[in-house]
Amino acid sequence: MTKVDMQDGETMPRGGWADEAVAELAARRDALRQAASLPGADARTLADAALTELDAAIEALGHPRDDPRGIGFSQASDGIWLEGTAFAAIALRRAGDSQRAARFLATLRTSRTKSGYVLATTAPRLATGLTTGPGASSPAVTYYPVPALAPTAWAALAAARSNPLAKKS
Repeated sequence: MTKVDMQDGETMPRGGWADEAVAELAARRDALRQAASLPGADARTLADAALTELDAAIEALGHPRDDPRGIGFSQASDGIWLEGTAFAAIALRRAGDSQRAARFLATLRTSRTKSGYVLATTAPRLATGLTTGPGASSPAVTYYPVPALAPTAWAALAAARSNPLAKKS
């Protein structure tokens, strides 16, 4: 199996399962883009856009729009989704954009509770653009500013300069 050198001396395996995973992600991305035309769906999530277009993802999802301090869950969001903000901080640092990564990390630090958890969002109510079932009449999936494990874990990884998605040799 050959390996492709990444930043920071990390390598990513090529061939076999890695190529299959890339093909699967591409197929899912294409399916999400097709689903964007359906009511209640939004294909422009960070996970989709960050596959190949980090700058475009930050531009599309950044909040506040003129000077992003974090990202929303999707284009339906009008506020900061802290789990994605932590993931974006990792991606920004890896891409060499330490200035924006530092701004995103500052947002995470100021969004911690006294118990140490990071909130799910900084907004009073954060729309995701998703619903709990098919059709526009299904209840919306919404985030609220409550302590949550996922953004706390991603914030800890970002603060530790760790990327759990990067393969180590």
